[in-house]
Amino acid sequence: MTHEQILNDLKAGKFKNVYLLHGDEPYFIDTLVSWMEHHLLSEDAQAFNQTVVYGKDVDHRAIIDEARQFPLMSDRRVIIVREAQEMKTLKDLADYAKKPVPHTILVLVHKHKSFDKRLALAKALADQVVFESKKLYDNQLPSWILGYAKSIQLGIDDKMAQILADYLGNDLSKIANELDKLALSQGRGVKISLEVIQDQIGISKEFNVFELQKALGEKNKAKAFLIAKYFADNPKENPIQVTVLNLFNYFQRQWWRHNTRLKEIWYFKKNWDSPLPFL
Repeated sequence: MTHEQILNDLKAGKFKNVYLLHGDEPYFIDTLVSWMEHHLLSEDAQAFNQTVVYGKDVDHRAIIDEARQFPLMSDRRVIIVREAQEMKTLKDLADYAKKPVPHTILVLVHKHKSFDKRLALAKALADQVVFESKKLYDNQLPSWILGYAKSIQLGIDDKMAQILADYLGNDLSKIANELDKLALSQGRGVKISLEVIQDQIGISKEFNVFELQKALGEKNKAKAFLIAKYFADNPKENPIQVTVLNLFNYFQRQWWRHNTRLKEIWYFKKNWDSPLPFL
């Protein structure tokens, strides 16, 4: 199941008894856990029927004992195990997962690493929810930004989405936070310009990686060296890792466009009766 499918089922009141949320991308896991923590039970019921523990502090026996307790003034209990990857006896929950307590929802939060699907626990959860949260590839970020912006009624076009992806990297939590701040400051339904992004997110108007890309594309050596020197003088504001990644993505896109153009020229030359005069 996808992140969206799980969230839609939760909002529709379609619950499972055990959720295993694991993987390298914390954002999708955090949003699911946050929703469950605040909406599976009413605010009054949470005090008596919701338990949040950490994997390093409990074992499988403690979790099972907690799950078997009856709810108080509610029809369900919720147990959230944060940092479940630190729980030494996590795999020993396999027998419980085969036959979970009907009135308890157990959420295993296994962030920053994938759960071993070969273990008996993973197989025992076949009828429950197992969600692997994977990092997005760099070329998937602009589409995700557009989708998130649309969900909060923020006007972001393809170019602005690519700029945000290049500047903010693949930290989805950071991207979502910046977009939320833009929506709050600019209002819903407003189309966001480059100037607004520069002002609100803190991208320098004269010395940033996008101006460096533009200077390289225009073969403006003086401006390119000037921006590079500014980066060298201000390493905290312009980490070299981020700059190198952005430039790699830029040159990769240029190579792709150039290579595609060469293929088009080769195709037309091959299929024309006479050779092209300019080749």
